[in-house]
Amino acid sequence: MFLTGILLAASNVCGEIMDLGTVGRVYPIAEKDCLNEIREKAKKLDWEKIRDESIEMAKNYKPENLVKLPKATQDKTFLVDMSYTLGNDIPDKDGKIIYHKGYRFNPLEYIDYSNRPAAF
Repeated sequence: MFLTGILLAASNVCGEIMDLGTVGRVYPIAEKDCLNEIREKAKKLDWEKIRDESIEMAKNYKPENLVKLPKATQDKTFLVDMSYTLGNDIPDKDGKIIYHKGYRFNPLEYIDYSNRPAAF
């Protein structure tokens, strides 16, 4: 966009854009058009087979570092405490302390849950 503006401004200053001719030897482009080559290869692919293989790969995916966990012997429920305690003072730009070392807060207390759908 910026370059277009410069070119338009330059064309207005110069009056018109003109062909400055060819200097040196020129050769026809030997490479195929990249976009056309991609389209040709995409037409030859069996997209249903690729989709089915991808779905199977996703269903059977197992990470290399997968650790087998033992079966739970009992149901257990516990609450998570997301509270954080500051390890040092936090000053503002003028050096005035706005949060003192040891200040404890729970970020979940600052979240508005009124417009959230139920999790389950």
